[in-house]
Amino acid sequence: MAVKIDTEYFVRRVSELHKAFVEHGDRFSSTDALCIDAGKHKERAELSVSSAMQVHLINYEFPDTVMILTKKKFIVLTGRKKLEVLTPAVDEIDKETFPVEVQLVEAVKGSYDAGFATCLAAVREAGGKLGVIESKEEPEGRLLPGWRAALAAAEGVSTVDATPGFQYTLCVKDQQSVKYVTDAGRLSARLITKSFMNELNDVVDSGNTVKHRDVASKVENSLEEDRKITSKLGIFKEQADFLLTPVVQSGGTYEVRLNRMPRVDMDTPFSTDVIVVALASSVMGFGASIARTYFIDNTESQRQAYKVLLAAHDALIQELRPGKKIREAVEAARAVVRSKNPALLDKLPKSFGAGIGLQLRESTLALIDGNENVVRAGMTFSVTSSLAGVELTDRDTKKDKPMGKLETYSIVIGDTVVVGAKDNATTTEKAKVEFEDVSFDLNDDEEEGEGEDEDEDGAGEEKEDGGRTRFRSQRLRDREKETGLVTSTEKMREIYEQQLALFQKVKEDMSKVEIAKENGGGDGADETKIEDDAAVKEIALYKSPAAVPGNLGIAKLDVDRENNAVLVPMHGYIVPFHIMTIKNVVFNNSDSRVATLRLTFYYPGQAYGRDVPTGVPQICDGFKDSLFIKSLTFKAESFQNLMKVQRIIKDVQKRQRDKSRDIAEAKGIAETGDIKRIKDSSMPRLQDLQMRPVLSGRKSTGVLEAHKNGLLFISSKGEKLQILYSNIKHALFQPCDQEIVVLVHFSLKQPILVRKKKTYDLQFYTEVTDATVGSDARAASMYDRDELVEEERERKRRKKKNKEFVEFCRQVEAVVDRYDAVFPKFDKPERKLGFHGVPGKEMVLLQPTTSCLVNLTGGTPFVLSLDIVEHVHFERVSMMHKNFDMTFVLKEGKTMGTHPDPFVRIGSIPMNTLDRIKEWLTTIVGITFTEGQLNLNWKEVLGQVRSDPEFFRNGGWMELWGNVDGEGEDGSDADEDEDEGDEAFEEESEEESEDEIDSDEFEAEDSSEEESEEEDSEDEADWSDMEKTAREEDKEAERKRSRRDKEDGARSGKRSRKGD
Repeated sequence: MAVKIDTEYFVRRVSELHKAFVEHGDRFSSTDALCIDAGKHKERAELSVSSAMQVHLINYEFPDTVMILTKKKFIVLTGRKKLEVLTPAVDEIDKETFPVEVQLVEAVKGSYDAGFATCLAAVREAGGKLGVIESKEEPEGRLLPGWRAALAAAEGVSTVDATPGFQYTLCVKDQQSVKYVTDAGRLSARLITKSFMNELNDVVDSGNTVKHRDVASKVENSLEEDRKITSKLGIFKEQADFLLTPVVQSGGTYEVRLNRMPRVDMDTPFSTDVIVVALASSVMGFGASIARTYFIDNTESQRQAYKVLLAAHDALIQELRPGKKIREAVEAARAVVRSKNPALLDKLPKSFGAGIGLQLRESTLALIDGNENVVRAGMTFSVTSSLAGVELTDRDTKKDKPMGKLETYSIVIGDTVVVGAKDNATTTEKAKVEFEDVSFDLNDDEEEGEGEDEDEDGAGEEKEDGGRTRFRSQRLRDREKETGLVTSTEKMREIYEQQLALFQKVKEDMSKVEIAKENGGGDGADETKIEDDAAVKEIALYKSPAAVPGNLGIAKLDVDRENNAVLVPMHGYIVPFHIMTIKNVVFNNSDSRVATLRLTFYYPGQAYGRDVPTGVPQICDGFKDSLFIKSLTFKAESFQNLMKVQRIIKDVQKRQRDKSRDIAEAKGIAETGDIKRIKDSSMPRLQDLQMRPVLSGRKSTGVLEAHKNGLLFISSKGEKLQILYSNIKHALFQPCDQEIVVLVHFSLKQPILVRKKKTYDLQFYTEVTDATVGSDARAASMYDRDELVEEERERKRRKKKNKEFVEFCRQVEAVVDRYDAVFPKFDKPERKLGFHGVPGKEMVLLQPTTSCLVNLTGGTPFVLSLDIVEHVHFERVSMMHKNFDMTFVLKEGKTMGTHPDPFVRIGSIPMNTLDRIKEWLTTIVGITFTEGQLNLNWKEVLGQVRSDPEFFRNGGWMELWGNVDGEGEDGSDADEDEDEGDEAFEEESEEESEDEIDSDEFEAEDSSEEESEEEDSEDEADWSDMEKTAREEDKEAERKRSRRDKEDGARSGKRSRKGD
């Protein structure tokens, strides 16, 4: 995707910087001009101040670029390609309102002196004092070394460090930047609570010796390898990164300053005592840090010290309010420690953190004594409170534990805080910080037996002991949770309990709906009457008898094409019949003396057929107590007129059917409206896309653009397709990680016409690899250099395409927010929760999203909105089957796109995914389900259900639930007559309902068991006879096949002899 500069963003940012430079020049050391210069791009998590300022101004990083800002000019010196990106945005600037003149200067390779001279001349014209961003790094790249040398040698130009002013400019974030910081905070917290805690579980449970680096590396890798880390937060994996990679410390040696943690030696052994973990993740470059301290087998003095530090930490956050000076917040934290435990004052740090954003540390907002900068809404802080080198005075109480070997320890608590106009928001609050949440006790040897007993009773997961959480394997690790869904017996029991609650809720809700219908029952009758009246008007012919053509012969049959009427002579009168009431017309002249024409009409009680005209069934059913003519037969000696009438009737019927079909197609079609186009370069765009369905031909390739109120696809042939944001129900993005295409998919609320067909689903995709393999392909080898190079090239291509589509989705959401359009957020299918099935004609992978169940890469896209699903029923659920079917019952009056049925069936789902699907439906979606052994006729079932007003009051769909109490693993029905032969089921039913069954029922059950046993023995005796019969049938089939082959051979021989 081509880089596009958002003109509005560029104008706003440059104007803000210019205003700050003019009105608050003291922040920039009272200079006459400002310089932002950047050299060669370096792959690193944290941006330099220069690169951060570039992103702040134009939303992109431009290597080898020099920017000069004076009170009158803004000069950009860079290469030709980057100027081509900037030029469209500059051309769209309103020169009258923009505060400075923009001058773009090309840095011609090999002769940069002319560009340097232009920049230096502007500085001299402004006054000669240039504010620069000082850096200890040596200048790299093609442009920067030469610029620094020219600047040092320039006469009449002096340089001053203006870094604090630039850093202060970066401190206040806009709404979009705050959102990125918030998302990064949530991601950082999730990395701690999920990834780090899982690794801590493994280390404690295994007892193996590992290094800090091993634990930190696994946490770092989880961001790339575990998609649930980001997908659960609604963040695309490609947007996430680290500003500070995870740092893990234990064993008594700690670094508490966040900015110095990257220098920590993590090749030391991990110890289960006081564990400090810190990291800072980023979303779209904006970071959020977090630090936590965990205690294993803690002492009382550690508890008291931690609570003092936590109180100081909270006090500092509370004091970071708009209008307050930073030093006041620091003083509040120190005052808390001074009042609660003065001995810990000298253990506090000099700095409690700093600002955070595009950089890990915005030193202008350093949380230190004496910082007079004022806190403003929109600022984001990395608050890191710590106690360093605290003596462990009561370690003797844990002398047999690793904690007892410590002499000193440190505590670090870190959070990212967004300053609001009224209240502050802690973005990392999901990682609990109370002492009870970060302290654990390992089981003593004498406690193990007790713990085992508790586990057997199902209550050993967590136990309180003096306010402390007991640390056990069951609490630290749940292997089944790695798949996201649990299928244990205990979990399934919970699922069934939740299902019962869901059924009860549905029953109550539907009862209220039925009562409302009963109270307003007249409305439905009125609507039916209105529909019947409309159907009658459809076949009305003439307003009065006088309008009937009267110039016909009394005995002549004719057709009035203009009014679609067949004019029939009856008893001296002309009687008109609407052509669409005629079901069939048959002409017969087999009798040489007379020809006949038979007209058959529609009437109540017959099968109307597929081509029945609109309104005819309503008329027949609405007036079924009236008299109807079934057929009319006409005879004539001359057949020409009868043939003519038959031909005209069929022609008019065909024309009317085509007209009705066009009206039906147009009914419900969404209005495309006019796209309000974005005319500047900020318009998001994806190029070289293919579209499904195609607009014309076999393939539609083109460009997808996002505008103020909708999307516009322009094909290479010049064809255009408009999609309004307000008509989009689901917006989906599917990366190409395990697919051959990367795509965005839009499911519509109302269909649009594409090639004269109703279309609910539109897809725009790019292929990242070939779907076929050449016939000359040889076996791949892991040591083949060409193979390795090709694999690496494909990985890069996939990553690049994913990034382009993610950036497009982000820009579309930004456009929607900017213009207050109605548009759903982009969602992404969860592959790990997916299961295979056949929703149509082929086996595909169905993947849930937050609002639907989809398959986007099959022959026909499948998108089922979960908000229209009323109930789910599993069919063919039996231990004898490897697969089962799943039917989604849709809410009354709802259908899935062009799918006409009120239900959707997915077949051939592997049985090992059944429990996983049940949990997904129950815990995530909240939809009731039932199961059974047989396939149901759903058209008949739903016909009965919809016509029964007492259905939901009598239990609703729960009647289909065969194992609500857990009887029978195969989901068999509890009815005794249907399962006489299932002895295990009967025994279990007897035990569960023993108190309710009388002696007569017992006798009946025993007799049924005896009958069942007799039937089983008879079946065994007849098995040999069945085999014998099958063998005889096979022999007979073989004899018939041989006979046919001989006859075919004889016929072919005759034909060959005739040919000779």
